[in-house]
Amino acid sequence: MIFVDAFERDAIEYVKTHPFISGITTNPLILRKAGVSFSQAIDVLLGVRGTHFAQISIYDHSWKEFLSNMDIGKRKKFVLKIPWDIETSSIVVEVVKSLGFKSCATAVYTMAQFISSMVLNVDYVAIYYDRMKRNGLNPDKFIEDVVKVRGNSSKPRVIVASLKRVEDVDNVLLEGADDITLPLVLCREYFKAELPENDIEVFERQFRLR
Repeated sequence: MIFVDAFERDAIEYVKTHPFISGITTNPLILRKAGVSFSQAIDVLLGVRGTHFAQISIYDHSWKEFLSNMDIGKRKKFVLKIPWDIETSSIVVEVVKSLGFKSCATAVYTMAQFISSMVLNVDYVAIYYDRMKRNGLNPDKFIEDVVKVRGNSSKPRVIVASLKRVEDVDNVLLEGADDITLPLVLCREYFKAELPENDIEVFERQFRLR
């Protein structure tokens, strides 16, 4: 599945008008840039088609009361991203599950993080591609390794974020990533059709109903 990693108005409209986009992913930095709080973002996303990722805090649990008041039927629209400190996050996962939300272990850089998220049966693991590269890590090998360790299990799904180049998108998909989330600019660039011949125009010109 493909997600847009943004919260500006253009990104929301892009998701609304492009049915191949599965939803929106956010984090506290994205929301701060957009000038909205966690609760405000949730209220907006309730009105947007698709599945959406919203990041919670593992230390400040004020989100729990807010989300407890959400209609149970609406909770299926959201995946809660949990910053993955192995010991602290394991407690938060149980809270998220008890509220009826799907979970995502986010900022996963090590096999220990991945294994612990798998044992705790989280729904997604978020791998930050460009951040790993900037810190001297090999995201391509890591993606291949976690997919291999997961084997035939359906969870956790591997969602790759922090992608900056079109060629990196193709790479992570070939390496076995289940989902990707792209900044709006990269998303538009990636899905811009570049055909070796002007096939669409030719086909459209030749179309005849009878």
